[in-house]
Amino acid sequence: MTGLAPRHRPKARPTVWRAWDGNLEAALAAALAAAAPVVMLTGQRPASGWLFRPAPAGWAHGEHFTDLDRPVGRFEHHTGARVELRLAAEWWPGHDLNPTHAAAAWSLLEREFVRAFRGQAGLWSTPGTTGVEAWVAATGPDRPGQLEPDLADLIRQTSPQHRVELVDHDDPPDELPGFAYLDARWSYAALTRELGSAPARMLTAEQAGELAAREPHARARYHVRGRVPDGWDHVGVLVCKRDSGDGWHAPRRPGEPFDTWVDAYELALAGRLGWTVDHVEAIALTQRRPLDTWTERLVRARQRILDTDPGPVGSAAAAAVRQIMLTALGGFHSTGRDTLTPITEEQAARRLPPDAALERHGSVLVLRRRRVLAGRAALLTHPEWSAAVWAKAHARLLEAPTGTGQWAGVLQLPLADVIGMRGDALYLTRDPGWPDPPDPAGRPVNGRYRLKGALTGPLPYPRTLADLNKLRAASEAAGTDTR
Repeated sequence: MTGLAPRHRPKARPTVWRAWDGNLEAALAAALAAAAPVVMLTGQRPASGWLFRPAPAGWAHGEHFTDLDRPVGRFEHHTGARVELRLAAEWWPGHDLNPTHAAAAWSLLEREFVRAFRGQAGLWSTPGTTGVEAWVAATGPDRPGQLEPDLADLIRQTSPQHRVELVDHDDPPDELPGFAYLDARWSYAALTRELGSAPARMLTAEQAGELAAREPHARARYHVRGRVPDGWDHVGVLVCKRDSGDGWHAPRRPGEPFDTWVDAYELALAGRLGWTVDHVEAIALTQRRPLDTWTERLVRARQRILDTDPGPVGSAAAAAVRQIMLTALGGFHSTGRDTLTPITEEQAARRLPPDAALERHGSVLVLRRRRVLAGRAALLTHPEWSAAVWAKAHARLLEAPTGTGQWAGVLQLPLADVIGMRGDALYLTRDPGWPDPPDPAGRPVNGRYRLKGALTGPLPYPRTLADLNKLRAASEAAGTDTR
């Protein structure tokens, strides 16, 4: 068990809420005038490269983060004042609020989040840190320890997050009869219960096969090999790393070989569908409930927010709770991130740190350095949990409960109806009309598929993922259910 103690609740930091208008100097000046170390930018997302402009007079660039679609700009004034520029969309992506409403959403989020975690957790600078620290507060001292580093690294290397696929049809038509975009309502909140944890042990091929046969849903990850069954005529079931090592795919052609690591849930589904495998090895984990209490409190916070304010402010604050869970799960998987610092030609001519790489972004030289997790952050990584949640999400793309006895998922449809998948989203030629009944209290159930948008055909058939993204955006704009 880890001896990490909960951190004290974060102190409130004065924040300037400001609509981004492209004026970096004005944003920094507003922070300086308000003695605020944080500027939260609302509205239109800054154009690419906005952090690599020359620093305004009196300011110097600090280390910027630009990865994962969550850029953070750090600047230091000649007086010693330091300012972070962050995007409000880091907390509630897709919700375009003005500064006044964004500040109100933050206040509502903070109030209900602190309440749900009984005053033991608060909002940190990022959703991911907020979620991980809330987990520490929610679990107490009897929390699982970490895996051995070699096992944790093996899981990281063999567990993709999102399944992203434009289905490779043998003879795709030129046009679609229609387009329907569905996704699972806050799917991760339905998938975090009873996960495998340390201690873990490696199994031989024979031991792995025996465990899979004896306990199909044991908390384990399996290294398996095999071939797509003869006569298989649907999407692939098991996700594999491409031979090139660049990206992932799901073999679906009869006889096509596969060699991959999968979660027990994925393997059990494949077995029910008639896929046979040869076991190579496995990682057997210990069944625990490491995220159950954490999940329950996040769900409670989100529901209280929606009950308090069903309008745009509440919707954004509720989306932030979802973002806290999503990015915390990514944080459990993380090993660190890159920082980028603009430098001058003169600085570049000097001896660079051995871990640094020099890049050019337009006319600006940038020093890229890897910031590896250390200290407390390194002691809070648990890739076994994020990998298990992601694997369950892969399985639910194919087969998902509706609470009625009827099943949802692409395997319930003819292959011709399936256009593609991304994360917990399905792109189909029609709305399948899967049931989505509320719970006994009349509230929507997390993890259920619901229609987000639909378009009437004929429509051009998407040939690339970019084409598919355009159809998704158009259908969502035409849809009405955004919760």
